[in-house]
Amino acid sequence: MEIELAEMLLGLGAALAAALMTLAVWGVKKLTKKIENDWVRGVLDRGAEAAQRAFLVIQQTFVAEARDKDGDGKLSKKEAKAAAAQAISQAKSYLGSKGLSELGNVLGGTNAVDNFLSSTIEANVAKSKLVKPS
Repeated sequence: MEIELAEMLLGLGAALAAALMTLAVWGVKKLTKKIENDWVRGVLDRGAEAAQRAFLVIQQTFVAEARDKDGDGKLSKKEAKAAAAQAISQAKSYLGSKGLSELGNVLGGTNAVDNFLSSTIEANVAKSKLVKPS
């Protein structure tokens, strides 16, 4: 009877150990996924922040100068394209080669990075048009 009890406890212990191992593996996978998601979110946030800073810099320098030059306070289509290209270039310089590489890995390549930066800059342009100085 003592042997049967010991065998039963040993079997129960083995089952409990297997359950704990399964739970541990599940926890590690969940933690790994959270870390991966946090990393992806961080890469995207850094990309968006670089695009926003680049927009602000180009708006204060190139755009302000171009608006004053013509005297009408507006940008031509050619000037707007040049400002957008400068802002994208500035954002890329803020990110550096490592940041661009990480962003490319997250988004799926160089074209996707350019589209992300361009659309983020355009969103900032649109936002700035909604907020009129009083």
